[in-house]
Amino acid sequence: MRPPPLSRLLTPLRRVLSGVLPSVLLASLLLSAPDVPRPGEDRGVLEPVATSSDCRGARSFAVAGCDPLQRSGAVTPTTTRAVGDRPDVYARGCIAKPPTFPVVSCEQALTRGRLHVALLGNSLASQWADAMAQVGRDHGWRVTTYLASSCPPTDLVVPDSTFPEPGSAKRCHDWGRAVRARMIRQGVDVVVVSASSGSAVDRSQAEQGYLDYLRPLTTAGVLVEVVRTTPHPSLTLDSEPPRCLRANIGRYLRCSDSREAWVEDDPLYAAGARLRRDRAGLIDLTDRTCTATTCPSAAGGVLLYRDGLHLTRTYVQTLRPYLDYRLTSAVRADR
Repeated sequence: MRPPPLSRLLTPLRRVLSGVLPSVLLASLLLSAPDVPRPGEDRGVLEPVATSSDCRGARSFAVAGCDPLQRSGAVTPTTTRAVGDRPDVYARGCIAKPPTFPVVSCEQALTRGRLHVALLGNSLASQWADAMAQVGRDHGWRVTTYLASSCPPTDLVVPDSTFPEPGSAKRCHDWGRAVRARMIRQGVDVVVVSASSGSAVDRSQAEQGYLDYLRPLTTAGVLVEVVRTTPHPSLTLDSEPPRCLRANIGRYLRCSDSREAWVEDDPLYAAGARLRRDRAGLIDLTDRTCTATTCPSAAGGVLLYRDGLHLTRTYVQTLRPYLDYRLTSAVRADR
């Protein structure tokens, strides 16, 4: 008997492949495009993806083809305008100030939303206000700020020497307790907190003070997300980054230092780590401000710092997708 023609043998194979290959190709395309949400999936839970040609600001740390250690060239904001590149909460009067520290709250996104999120802390929390407002608008959240100048939210009474006006420390402590009571009473769902307790406070005491402050929130069912403090250039630089860059045109790396030098121990972050079993989480964006070894003052055409400690509003906006991803992922995991 003659064997069947080769074309007859291949016909069933062609039919199988005609059905399989398009499916395989489609699956391959979906897997290779992680920045495209699946149907019904929230855009914020996807890790932000940048291409090698998209190296602006924080994205320069995320892509292998980018060099985040900017050595020269233009930056935004300019070094002369950096000091004013800060969130709207300052102009709107949303910051409680010494010596009285009244409880001041401002709505940053929706006045009503499916989730009520509070941004809490001192100036290290204030720098995230505009980014948090946008995250709130993107996800339909209500975002309220409780911010105070130089006043950390802690159960510890910080030394009065922390403030220029006598008696401010006790009022700062009272502010923190009043804000915590208000957030619990209002049924806040999530508290995003960041703060520096200053060098005048013993590290172990500072951590315990934060722990004692946060525990009533988690006990009340509030999800607490602690944002690690951002790098601190003034620990080693003789001048603030904007002035340093102006003095070192074409030699920007003179305004950088090692990660170990600028990334401080953060007692609030440590307290959050101790509460991770009690509805507390951690958000660390250090890898979007420093490489594994170096923290620069300029990256991807953006000036990171408006002074010796705080990020520029412009740079925070480039960090927003990463803040969005980590916060939204935490909220999803908690629901």
